Amino acid sequence: CIAGPRKCGKKFLVEAICSEMDAVIFDISPPNITAIKDVPKLLNLVMDLARKFQPSVILVDGAHKLSIKRVTEAIKHEDPKKLGKFLNRYVVKQLTVEDAVVLIGTTSEPFNCSLSSLKSCYEKFLVFPSKLDYQTSVWAWKKGLELKRIYNFNASSLGEVTRNFTTGDILGSIDSYVDLRRRVM
Repeated sequence: CIAGPRKCGKKFLVEAICSEMDAVIFDISPPNITAIKDVPKLLNLVMDLARKFQPSVILVDGAHKLSIKRVTEAIKHEDPKKLGKFLNRYVVKQLTVEDAVVLIGTTSEPFNCSLSSLKSCYEKFLVFPSKLDYQTSVWAWKKGLELKRIYNFNASSLGEVTRNFTTGDILGSIDSYVDLRRRVM
């Protein structure tokens, strides 16, 4: 399970893992399965396909939603708990050591769910820090500006000011504010 704040690179890490393993991704996140009525049948199908297309990754984005303590109106239409009832029985307990199938969950709110249910599905946890250090912040500014073809920019003062931001916030602000008109000026 990969936990960290929003826009810190959790899904990027999952995509990097899949790229390195040359794996197939099966995304069974709660928003993707809202229309599915028979969840056990879906999970059996996913496990059969995951075993046939090994190596494969079963991704649950928003893993905290499966055992969330209080369902808010914003996510009530997803019915997030319906997958949580069956995930342990139909996926986790069917995985063996010989299978090249990995179950990965990403969460930005692990404090909003039952920790025992998370621990029953995932055996290892990777936690991203909520704040960037100075060096990583400067690196994000330089790489983001290089993507916009702005080179030799001293990003040390920006790195000092944006230490508490995430990498996604920095790259998003570069994308939204640095356009062709501002690059010409």
